[in-house]
This record gives sequence, structure tokens and C-alpha cells, in this order.
Amino acid sequence: MNNQSLQSQIRGHLLELIQKSQTGAILPTEKMLAEQFGSSRATVQMVMLALVREGFIERRKGRGSFVRSTEKRIFSDSNTSYHGNILYIYPDYPSVNYVLFRKIIEEQALQAQLSMIEMRASRYASVEPIRKLLAETPCLRGVILFSGPVSNGDYHSLFAGYDIPVILISDTVAAPNVYSLNPDWGRCGRLCMDYLIRCGHRRFVLIQNEPDRNVIKPLSSGMKQMLRELSLPIKNLQIRDCGTKPWENSARAAYQATGELIASAERPTAFIYTSYNGAVAGLRRFREAGIDIPEEASILVTDSPDPLLGQYLFPRLSYVTCPRERVVSAAMKLISGGGKSTISNILVDIDLSEQESVKKGEF
Repeated sequence: MNNQSLQSQIRGHLLELIQKSQTGAILPTEKMLAEQFGSSRATVQMVMLALVREGFIERRKGRGSFVRSTEKRIFSDSNTSYHGNILYIYPDYPSVNYVLFRKIIEEQALQAQLSMIEMRASRYASVEPIRKLLAETPCLRGVILFSGPVSNGDYHSLFAGYDIPVILISDTVAAPNVYSLNPDWGRCGRLCMDYLIRCGHRRFVLIQNEPDRNVIKPLSSGMKQMLRELSLPIKNLQIRDCGTKPWENSARAAYQATGELIASAERPTAFIYTSYNGAVAGLRRFREAGIDIPEEASILVTDSPDPLLGQYLFPRLSYVTCPRERVVSAAMKLISGGGKSTISNILVDIDLSEQESVKKGEF
């Protein structure tokens, strides 16, 4: 049975259930439907998303899918309203970053009249589930992929047969139709150093507490370059890689690293964290040690602020980074244009946001 026939069967089954059920009734999960019809969860997800758009189903985060009130249904011809699907594939270990990217990708996909289908893929399993999803997805317009689930050697075989743009975030690779899209981490490192040096700092530490280590090399390289240009010793910059595994608590790793650095004889005065959760954990460790931020030390982050947590922190954290929205916009531009860029490694510009956690003074 082909995929279109399978989708029609699942859709018919769900519409029959909806017709017999009351408003607010819970519907079978994607996993249950996939097992019942012998399909992939991605196929079920496409049917469910179409019914959500048409107003038959309401999805509640962490709770499931429910029958929606008939008064709220919006009937539309999906063939004319939507122009295809994009896949969002990311590693299966917990990370706030992937969740925040998911929300932005879904929003921008809807604006472009595209549906987003997501897949959490294991970095230790084969790529066959991804290959199957690619084959089953109709009207595929592009793929947004975080490094991890696919090794460098698999990009050629996995995407070679698809004339669509594949956007890889947080890594670089040379393969047909694959575009590496990353913030300009080298420039980010230079901006960090320039800003902190202008504020009076001369002893720095870069703390990498997340499992994704693709950032640390270009970031630290940019920092060292700025130190050389200003004739400052490279040894003034410490680099602390916490060696966090995907299943470990990355915030805890930053908390412990901060405590060790606070207790060191040559304590840095400027602490640069590569993740927002690491900076929040570090801020707590400073408070426990009775060290005032920013009077006695400064905190700078190379990650976008948490949209909810950031506004309630005191002091608000200064950061040098590329907004996630800008990265996704660049990806969607490639997908909308069918991947016409002649540059395979695309760097997205960086912003400096001066908040309250860095202060000018004598340190």
C-alpha cells in the first residue's frame, strides 16, 4: 500500500472517531495509530497536523490530542493553502536549545505556508529511520538538521537523491545540497574579548558545559585572535570544557566548574558561558560564594537568552550571540529559494547585548 492510501485510511479512521466523540475527548496517540495501521509515526503525524489545521483536533503539550469544538473548526483546502513539508531532525538527548528552535521553525514554516514534521533521532543508531521518513514525506521542500544523528560519511548517501536544500546547524560538511548554517562564532569570540577588555577585564575563562562541542573551537580561536591583536597574553584566557555527556546534567556541570574556578588562586574576573542554563547555574554559585555580580566579577553568555527566564533574572545577563530567529530565517530563505546559494558554509551575523552582568571598572 502506498503512503497516500495509508494517510487516507488513517484520516478516515480519525474523522470517524471524531464524529462519534464529544468535544474534549482524547484521541489515540501517534504511536498507537502507527502500530494499528503498520505505518511510521511520521505518516500519522502528517495526518494529525492536517486535522489540526482544519480545526478538527486540538493538541495540548504533554497531554495529547483532543476533539475540538465544531464551532472552532476552520475548513480549508490543504492542497492550495499549504505548499509542502519541511523536516526538523535533532538529537534525542534533552536540550532546551532544540525545543526553542522547534518553536521558531514551526512558526516560520506556517508563515511560509509549510508544515513542519519533527523527528528525534539517536546519534548511536543507523540512519535508516531518517531514510524511511524522507521517502514517506510527500511534497518535501527541505530539511533542517542538527549535527549528531547523521555522521559525516552518511550525508552523501542519505540526501544525494533529493533535489532539496538540507540545512545543517552546528556543524560543517561538504555534500551535495547540504548547507552548513551557523552563527559566526569566530566574530562572536572577538566581540566577547573586545567588550570585556574595554570593561577592564584581563583574566577570562570560557566554560563549555553542553555536549555539543562544535562551538568551542571557532569561538576560542576568535578570542585568542583578539588577545593577540591587543598584545595581551593568550594564557590570560582559560578554557574549561566540562566534558558533559548527552545524558548528564549540563547545568550542574557549569555549577561545579564555576565553584572550582572561584576557589582557584588566579580567579578569573570574566566568566564566559556557552549556554544560558550554564550561566544561570554559575550565577547561583557566585551568590552562594558571596561574590557580587557584576561588582566583583562579570558574566557573559554566547547563547540566546531564555525568552521567559531572562526577563526575571537579576542581574540580567549580557550576551554576544546570534538570535535563533535569525538562523531559522536564513534556513527558511534557503528552503523557499530551493537552495540556490553558491556558498555551502553560511555564517550568520552576531549581536552584542549589554545588560547588567558586566560592569566597567578595575578588576
